[in-house]
Order: sequence, then C-alpha cells, then structure tokens
Amino acid sequence: ETPKVPAAGRSSTVKPSPPPGPNEEATTTLSFDQLPLPNFIQVVFGSILKKNFSMDPAVATRADLVTLRTGAPQTPTEVLNTATMLLKSYGVSVTEMGGFFRVAPDNNASSYSPEIRRGRAQPEVPLPLRPVFNLVEMNAVRASEVAPLLRAMFASKISIQDDTSRNALMLSGQAAD
Repeated sequence: ETPKVPAAGRSSTVKPSPPPGPNEEATTTLSFDQLPLPNFIQVVFGSILKKNFSMDPAVATRADLVTLRTGAPQTPTEVLNTATMLLKSYGVSVTEMGGFFRVAPDNNASSYSPEIRRGRAQPEVPLPLRPVFNLVEMNAVRASEVAPLLRAMFASKISIQDDTSRNALMLSGQAAD
C-alpha cells in the first residue's frame, strides 16, 4: 500500500481567530461608509480598541476609502480580527509587539489569503465603484454551508471569506453587487 497524503489541518490560509477573552462582551458594532484608510485605523485602534499603535508614513498618506458594516455587536478581539483582515485586503499588515501595534504596508505577498481581494478605492473613484466589506454572522446555518451557495450565485462578482471561529462570512465587492 502506498503512503497517503496527510489531511490538511485547515482548509484556509487565514489563521484561526483566538477565542474571546473571558471578560469580553460583544458591545461594538462597526459601521463605516467611505472613511479614509488612515482615519479608519485611527478610529479602530485608537478610539474603539484604545491600543497603542504606530502607522507607517506610507499607510498614513493613503487615500483609499473603507466601507465596513458588522451586523451584530463584536467583542474587542473580534473587532481587532475584523480590522486586521480588512486591512490585509488593502495590502496593510498589523503586527503586535508586546502590546504595541505597528500598521505598515504588507510587503510579504505570500501572506495574503486567496479569498480576499485587494481593493483600492481612491477619492476620485465614484461611490458606486468603491469596494464594500460586510461581516455577516450566521445564526441559523453554518457559514461553511452558505459560502458555496453564494460563490455559485455571484461567481467572481464578490469575494467571500469564511470566518469559522465566529460562524461568519466576510463579503467584499462593489456596492451594486
């Protein structure tokens, strides 16, 4: 009998989210419409999460606009994971070093998850052509069951990434889609 290839430990290149802390409450709902990328980082890391962070000048001068909505309240850990995932799709990495976060351009192309597409909406791009990100948490079904159906219906129009730890899907695409 020939040796068999071992089964994959996970089916995605996205690292699983750590479980929320024992004292974390889901109290934060995110809703951003066409917020400049540097402002998004300031609001999420500075105002919402109250984290110490520095932003690389290359990121601070970006003019990309972010639209993100979460349907249900998030814990601080979930907000951090959602923001990190969204920033990765813009080519920005978030690195934590001893409680201090560094937000810089992601120069490691292999770190990108194939499920997330990179979107760069510039201010001069008309609103209907700017990418929208939406985190949808599933209550009655598993996200892994819904994702293939959405992929079949929308094909390449929207990007769908599973977030199995929260039973959610990160959808991204154009506003019309």
